[in-house]
Formats: sequence, C-alpha cells, structure tokens
Amino acid sequence: MSNKAKSGLSIVLSLLIAFAAWVFVIINYYPTKDVTFHSVPIVFQGEDNLAYSNLAVEKASDESVDVTLNIKRSEIRNISDEDIQIIADVSDAEKGSNTIKIDVLPPEGASVVKKSRSTVNIAVDICESKTIDVAAVFGDASENGEEPVLESINSSTVVAYGTSDNLDRVSCAALRFKSSELAAGSVNFEMAPVALDNNGETVPHIVFYPRTVKGDAFAGVTKTVKLKLNISDNLIYEKDITAPEKITVKGSSEALEKINQIETEVIDLNSVSKDCEIALRYKLPEGVNIAQASLGEVLTVTAK
Repeated sequence: MSNKAKSGLSIVLSLLIAFAAWVFVIINYYPTKDVTFHSVPIVFQGEDNLAYSNLAVEKASDESVDVTLNIKRSEIRNISDEDIQIIADVSDAEKGSNTIKIDVLPPEGASVVKKSRSTVNIAVDICESKTIDVAAVFGDASENGEEPVLESINSSTVVAYGTSDNLDRVSCAALRFKSSELAAGSVNFEMAPVALDNNGETVPHIVFYPRTVKGDAFAGVTKTVKLKLNISDNLIYEKDITAPEKITVKGSSEALEKINQIETEVIDLNSVSKDCEIALRYKLPEGVNIAQASLGEVLTVTAK
C-alpha cells in the first residue's frame, strides 16, 4: 500500500473514531434534548359542562401554545405535536371574561421545559342550539378527486351548542377522513364531528350532541345536477327568492348514473315576511350525499 493510500485510510479511521466518540458522549452525557413544538392546539375541556349551564365560550385570546419539551434523543423522531395535550379546563367559567390556567400533558418520558403562556383569556356568553347536518369530508387531498360518501349512518343530524355568532358560522358537522382510510373500500367508523364553515375552516367552541357518529363510508365520485326547489308559499307576503340552480352530489358511479336532478325538502315560506336565509335540505337517494362544494347552500329571501 502506498503512503498516499495509508494516509487516506488513516484520515477515514480518524473520522470514524471521532464520530463514534461524539455519539458516545452525546448518548451517555447528553441523553436528552430540548425540542420546541409550535402552535400546539389548546383543548378547551369542559365546554359540554358549560352547555349544561346554558353557557358557551364565545372566543379565546389564544387557540394554541408553543411548548418546549425535554425528550430522550432516541425518542425525538417518535414524538409530534399530536402527542402533546394542552388543556384549559373551562368547566367552572362564568358569563363574561375569565382567565383559565393552561396545563401541558407531555408524552411519557418527556418533561415540560417551558410554554409560551400559562393562562388563556376566554369570553363566555349565553349558549344556544341549532340542528346541523352531518357530512363526510377528506382532511387531505384525494389523488383521484374522490370524496367520502356515507353509506349508512346512525344520525344524519346533530345538535350543535355554542354562542349565536359561532353557530351562525357553522355549515356542517364534518366527519374528517383520510383518503388512505377509504382507499381499500367501505369501512366502519365511529367519529366525533368537527364544526366547519362554508370555507372548510374549523369553527371553534362548538359542542355536538351526540358526541360521536357511527356508520359506514366509502370513497365515491361526484356529479353536478339540476336543483328543484320544493316551496310552500301562500303569497301573503311578497318576496323574491334566490337559490342555486345546480347542486353537486357524490356517491358510487352506479348510484349517480341515472340521477339528473335533486329535489329539496319542503321549504315553508308561508310566514316569512322579512329578509332571511334558509338552509337547504334535500331528498337524497340512499347512498348519495351532498358533495363538499355544495355544503352550506341556502335559499335567500328578500322581502318586497
């Protein structure tokens, strides 16, 4: 072996030895590391208890917290912000402004180093209720443009509890699926719905009853069809109405093949004498749902 080759080999061996020594020191003398997780959502525990007292959280000064944990180096890759619980217990909150303590529950083996704040301010107001339709959506993008379809369900509506302003924003009680969950066909599920607005954004501080919904779901295709309004109106009050001419539905290819029109349930305008919006409900064949693009559609009434 030439001197040049020996020199190169020595350099490589030296680097390997230095790396091994560094790993030894890190593992034996610095076995843990501080890791910061940003914008971990706050869970407002006890909002159902507030609803029993006819109260609800209207808004919070913060909806998330930054948390620094001390974690074993061997476990860092296995921990995400989903493994951290940020709890603000609002069970005993009263109407008006409240300051609530924030508790951090780290995953097993980790400890809390610091959090960006230790309290959160909430505004509490009178609780109201509203019946909301249940809908299935994908929480991620589907490569095939498919959408989840509810084949069967134990409750097609749920009762939402919250302040008036928050309830007005809710368009559906969404069951959020991952596209991979339905890739192999129909699945049985039990899931807690999430309140979504017309833009698909989460509406916070809404409590649903029942808390979970059970059923079967599969990935289906979509189709846009004509919408037929089924209106009851004695014409005592003069009014103009506006509603979408078409609606997008989803289901299996076979179920949608012969569907060219969807009819609404009866829309009672007999006693309507002022401007308002009425949420549309539909007569849907079994295994056919409203697609995400048409969730939250309304009939708009303008009084003359």
